[in-house]
Amino acid sequence: MKSHELDARAKRKTLILAAIVGLGLLALMWPSGTTTVRPKPRPSPFAAAARGNGGGAPAHPPAQSSAPPQDAAMLGKWEGNGAELANHRVCRLWLEIGKNAVEAGKYTGAATLSCTPAISLTAPNPGTAQAMLLARLNPLAASMSGALEKDAMAFKMDKQLNAGDCAWTGFSVAKFGSQNLSAEIQDACGGGSVLLRRSQ
Repeated sequence: MKSHELDARAKRKTLILAAIVGLGLLALMWPSGTTTVRPKPRPSPFAAAARGNGGGAPAHPPAQSSAPPQDAAMLGKWEGNGAELANHRVCRLWLEIGKNAVEAGKYTGAATLSCTPAISLTAPNPGTAQAMLLARLNPLAASMSGALEKDAMAFKMDKQLNAGDCAWTGFSVAKFGSQNLSAEIQDACGGGSVLLRRSQ
């Protein structure tokens, strides 16, 4: 066999091999006609519930119990009969408590104290001015302003009528059970406590 025929065959083999390699590269680079279909994720029932409620809190949030304000049991009109005050006599106390319309957290109070005539046991003699004062029938009237202090509502005196020598120097009320108030009177004659019941 001649050498030029051998060279021609070798060239043909080389071309064929190059063509095969080229086709293989083209097959690798050519985009596939098939697409892989991935399954869609199933929606979570929790996500569906959140979407149904605007994506916010659970559809039925737990109910929150709101306790009534501390002053709710003290507001209103009250009265107490048969109160025995030191150096006074048997008395009737009428009291009205309301919220201050101007200052938040402040309260107003109006009270009258009516007592039956009596003679003071501590007066030097029945004819003294102290004994005559205790026998007076005109009721003491007071207007007050107050605020909550711990478990009580304490008042300071704004104005008093018919106070005489037994003017009030302080007044406070506190809850007594579920239906009553306990009123504490401080005055120049010894003061005392009165149990109040709601009148209205």
